[in-house]
Amino acid sequence: MKKIESYLPLFPGFYGTHFESDQAEEMALEENQDANYDDFEFDYQDYMNKVSMSAIGSVENYLKHDGFSIGIEFDKVYSPRYYNFSNDQIYCTYSVSDVDYAKLVEYCEANYKEFKAFLLENYASCSGFISFFDTKPETWFDEYLNEDSDEFEQSFVGILEFYLQNEEYTLDDMHEDCQEDCGYIDYKLLTKKDEEL
Repeated sequence: MKKIESYLPLFPGFYGTHFESDQAEEMALEENQDANYDDFEFDYQDYMNKVSMSAIGSVENYLKHDGFSIGIEFDKVYSPRYYNFSNDQIYCTYSVSDVDYAKLVEYCEANYKEFKAFLLENYASCSGFISFFDTKPETWFDEYLNEDSDEFEQSFVGILEFYLQNEEYTLDDMHEDCQEDCGYIDYKLLTKKDEEL
C-alpha cells in the first residue's frame, strides 16, 4: 500500500467559489434577525475543515462506486496569504494499492489521446508559466513504478484528476455532496463585553 501526501484534485478553493461560507453566514443571519454581521464571530477554520472532509468523501465515494479502494485522509487546508495567483488547497494523504494505481495507469493508456491532451492543457509551459513536468504520457506511466522520484506524488494526482474529469465527475457533483456542510458555520454571538476585549 502506497502512502501519497498531496492535494485533492478539482477542488477550486473557497475564495470566490460556491464553496465559500457566504451561504452559511446568510443562514446564521436569518436565524438571528436581531443581529447584524458585526455581531458574529464565525469559525472559518472549522467550516473549511468540515467542507474539505466532505469534498474528500465525495471523491472517495465516487472512486469506490467505480471499483477502487483508494483511501483519502484529510490533513489540512492550505490558504494563501494573497489570493491573486492561487486559491485554497486541501492537503490529504492517499492510501493506494499497487492494483488500484495500475488500474488508473491502464485507464490512461486506454484513453491515450485524451490523456495526452490533458497533460498538454495542464502541464505544458506557456506564456508566463514555466512547467517542470514532462507532457509525454509514457513518463507519467513510468512514474508510478518509481516511488522515490520527486514527481511520484504529482504523477498520481495528475492521473487521478484525469480519470475524474474524463469520467465526467464535476465540481457540481462535489458541491452537491458538500451542500449540507456548506450551509452551516459555527459561530458565537458577540456581546458588548466581548467586543471591548
